[in-house]
Amino acid sequence: MPAVSVVMVCHRDTEWLRPAIASVFAQTLKDLELVLVDNGAGLSVQSLGELGRDARLRWVQCPKNFGIPKGHNLGIAAARGEYIALLDHDDLMLPQRLERQVALLTAEPSLGLVASRAATVDQMGRIIGREF
Repeated sequence: MPAVSVVMVCHRDTEWLRPAIASVFAQTLKDLELVLVDNGAGLSVQSLGELGRDARLRWVQCPKNFGIPKGHNLGIAAARGEYIALLDHDDLMLPQRLERQVALLTAEPSLGLVASRAATVDQMGRIIGREF
């Protein structure tokens, strides 16, 4: 059982999908799986290149776009991890995100949820704002 299941729902193949997937596999916490919910996008292992061959990738393929909430529910139902982390298909995880969140959840068992701030970046990767 992996420590964390990252659930990502995508309904189309965009320029941001591969960097989002790569940011999951680049985590300092390696004990994870990525549950990729293909919400009618029709993705294939081949279309993701090397990322599609990572053993930590698990697919949930939907015949059509059921929407993000149902996609999340399908991904969570397929997840095997002790913890669930959500990531949108056009977002990136900083490398220590999961390691830091799991450490906090382990140290404080009364917590049921952790969240973080987000940085908005431009096409060049420069931070142009902060959210939450």
